[in-house]
Amino acid sequence: AQLKAVDDEFFKKTSSIRDDMIQKRLEMRNLLNSDKPDEAKILDIQKQISSLRDQLEQERSRHQLSVKKIVPDAKFGTKTGRGLFRGWGDRPCARI
Repeated sequence: AQLKAVDDEFFKKTSSIRDDMIQKRLEMRNLLNSDKPDEAKILDIQKQISSLRDQLEQERSRHQLSVKKIVPDAKFGTKTGRGLFRGWGDRPCARI
């Protein structure tokens, strides 16, 4: 129950950041695909996306620290979910 509350708080806090990132990426895509891409606008939007990513990473770190207070044995970034070109967990995916 405590962990769910921490997760819910993280997703609520970061919702607007994630929404802004989506909007900025769409804006960037539209500018890049235009007939005459405006370099200054594109570089400005890229800076904004980087800033949003930094904000999200800071919130992620705060969230992980909060989780660690509840579950001291929690591990982050190791053998969780999918790795690059790997299946779930330690099993490699089939090559075709």
